[in-house]
Amino acid sequence: MIAYVRNKDILGEIYLPSDELNNKIGIVWLPGLPNKPTTPDMGQPLADLGFTVLQARYPGNWQSYGSFGPGSSVAGALMGVELLLKGNALNLNNEEMISWEVDHIILIGSSYGGGIAVSALGSSNLVSAAVAFCPLLDPSQQNINKNLPEDNLAT
Repeated sequence: MIAYVRNKDILGEIYLPSDELNNKIGIVWLPGLPNKPTTPDMGQPLADLGFTVLQARYPGNWQSYGSFGPGSSVAGALMGVELLLKGNALNLNNEEMISWEVDHIILIGSSYGGGIAVSALGSSNLVSAAVAFCPLLDPSQQNINKNLPEDNLAT
């Protein structure tokens, strides 16, 4: 089941596993930039394997409220953790309450999201683990070497 949910400043999709397959592990997916915030080809297959997956938008980005930046992105990741641990939310698509059960939370992110996952893990005792794919850990070093230009991100 997919639902559109909100916690404070963040909005996002939540993929719920069937009761029979629920492994009680919640995943907060943290995308890189300028990628789209959702990856249905990842969310639904993980839910089919028993994971509860939240693909939330960062504050101030992709329909969420607030100001965008690294600090607010970490705060947004932690709002996602709070939402999963709460175990229920209003599905904004149909205004019906939905519920789920998780015992552990894992943060997963790539690039910018990988850096946010690592930072949020260090900021909370509510998170069991983080998986960071190619994390951007020091943005000040991005494109510092002019001999190794980054691809044009405008497209």
